[in-house]
Amino acid sequence: MPAKRTSSLVAAAIALAALLLTACVTGERPTFVDAESAPGTPVGDPAVDAVLGRLENQATGPFTAEYTILTKFTGATTNATVAVDVDRRSITIANIRFLIEGSRTGTCNLDSGRCSNSIDDARVSDIQVTHQFYGEATARRLRADAARNIGATTPSAPTIAGLASACVAVPVTADGSPTYCVLENGLLARMDNGDVLIELTSFGDGVDEQQFLAVGT
Repeated sequence: MPAKRTSSLVAAAIALAALLLTACVTGERPTFVDAESAPGTPVGDPAVDAVLGRLENQATGPFTAEYTILTKFTGATTNATVAVDVDRRSITIANIRFLIEGSRTGTCNLDSGRCSNSIDDARVSDIQVTHQFYGEATARRLRADAARNIGATTPSAPTIAGLASACVAVPVTADGSPTYCVLENGLLARMDNGDVLIELTSFGDGVDEQQFLAVGT
């Protein structure tokens, strides 16, 4: 083969390789966004959307809510308190308190009074919840279950902690239907799935300033 032709073939091969590499680095990548998973987007099931609509549009307070959390894997029951006061929140799960005020955040151990300057959900991972269990985290779980349901959902409207709620049970297995309940103000009232049973035990207007301390009393 003539040297000139060989050089041309090599140059073409190098150019093609460079083109393919550029396409890999800068080319358009596929996306895997499920439109129905975006907050505020209806999933198309009236009972699910009624509960999601409240969970994702929660009242800003002031209020204080008390919960019990049963972690089914261990059988342990944990107390939790959520205090919301317009632009600040305190979420206490066992002896861990999450504090949020504007852009400032902290995670505190109430026994020692030691805090970090961030939200550290790993501190309560053994309980199978996050600091957003009373709203956003539950909405995400409900969306996930709605995406894999295998039958008709079941709405209900029980009274929980003396307050009216809207509930939906979503069948995800032949013998399992996680249940989600929410108050009129968008606060979680009950969630019962394979991991946890979270139940509201009391609700009141206003907040106690002690809920925003870094040390338990």
